[in-house]
Amino acid sequence: MPDLELKGPLDLNGNLNLVPPDGGKVLVNGAEALVEGKAEGTAPVVAIPPPPSAPADSGTKVVVVSSLGKTVTVNNEALVTTGMVLQGNTWPGMVLPSTRNTGATVVNANVLPVNVVGDRVAIFPNGGSATIGKSGQG
Repeated sequence: MPDLELKGPLDLNGNLNLVPPDGGKVLVNGAEALVEGKAEGTAPVVAIPPPPSAPADSGTKVVVVSSLGKTVTVNNEALVTTGMVLQGNTWPGMVLPSTRNTGATVVNANVLPVNVVGDRVAIFPNGGSATIGKSGQG
């Protein structure tokens, strides 16, 4: 299945819905772009309260729940351009600015770099971090 590959420098502006052909994926300089509500990774358990008590939420799954930018989408799902995550059902965090979509070939959505698979998030209560390993596309 063919993908829709975006190569920078490029700044996508305004309301735009990207539709890859035949169920393909949107790639940003060769890496899958993250989409809101479906991109996910795993992080270590947040040990609050501290041992010997059991953690309040022992979930390790991290899901991108909201993107800062909402106007550029892939199949009507917002591209992630930093934003908020949730670990388990309790712990909030933030998608960090992309470290894999940078430099002279950056692809932006309304001036913010598009996050891609392999980018990192920070979980607020403990300062832990995680890598987003699934884009959420298709």
